[in-house]
Amino acid sequence: MTKKILIVEDEVIIAMEYRMDLAMSGYMDVSIVSTASEAINRADRDKPDLIIMDIKLKGDFSGIYAATQIRKKSNVPILFITGTSDANVVEQVKALKYSIILLKPTRTKDMLVEIKKIFNLSNF
Repeated sequence: MTKKILIVEDEVIIAMEYRMDLAMSGYMDVSIVSTASEAINRADRDKPDLIIMDIKLKGDFSGIYAATQIRKKSNVPILFITGTSDANVVEQVKALKYSIILLKPTRTKDMLVEIKKIFNLSNF
């Protein structure tokens, strides 16, 4: 079964790099959006198996806001990859069920390890 992955990242180069890394690891059903509003709509429409989300996004809302809204309808796992190490932000992510946080710069290897863990856990 093919896993659907949604990337929510407002930096196009970073989003494309993630997509390429995922494709090289066999994940081919990958879509990209750049705002929280797009993420909420796409998650509702496409029902991804995993969301890779930045916290600071263009537009009015953050990745944490998007995750909170998505969580109201779905338990899709969310892998936050962010450049902020603010303790308050980290605590907000930890409070979200089925969420993991990695700090930028993130090595491809680390991202892929976390994705494999997520897909291997039956209750995640």
